[in-house]
Amino acid sequence: VWVDLVGSIFHAEYHMRAARVVPSVLVTVMAPLLLGVVVRLLLPATAENIAHPISLFAVVLLVVAAIPIVITSGMTFWTLVGNGVVVFLILFTVLGLVVGHLLGGPESDDRTVLALATGTRHPGVAMAIASLNFPDNKVVVAVMLWHLVIGAIASIPYVRWRKTQHAKAAAVEPGMPHSTGGK
Repeated sequence: VWVDLVGSIFHAEYHMRAARVVPSVLVTVMAPLLLGVVVRLLLPATAENIAHPISLFAVVLLVVAAIPIVITSGMTFWTLVGNGVVVFLILFTVLGLVVGHLLGGPESDDRTVLALATGTRHPGVAMAIASLNFPDNKVVVAVMLWHLVIGAIASIPYVRWRKTQHAKAAAVEPGMPHSTGGK
């Protein structure tokens, strides 16, 4: 729906069949989310113990998988630096972080998760849309990959700030770690 809307706004023919995106979303978003919920419900102590190692593994895997693509698209990307693409990607990420944080609801952790999800988007879905609409355009792929890298870097100050806020809230209310309520 969003792709069709953007296409109508810019008077362009953009297409994205749901059948093309659904498998990517199911495998890369929904399955891990559902698995995490089930493990958390059935084995909460195990979930707590494996959360950090799995998260670290996922980040390392993403970086390792992206390195060859970033290197091969690097020259294509650098041709865009002077055109303001880097600034735009940083602003796009920061705007997403702000909107996600503001709309994240009363729970501190929910605000953080929504901010990060909004600021960095889902690269698999974005790549599927880009490859269907711009199959021979290396610039589009380069910008999307660099958005992943720049989004991660631009999110670091927000993540550090949220950790500080979480630590302050835990120090004030040790029995209620999720009750920052916007403090």
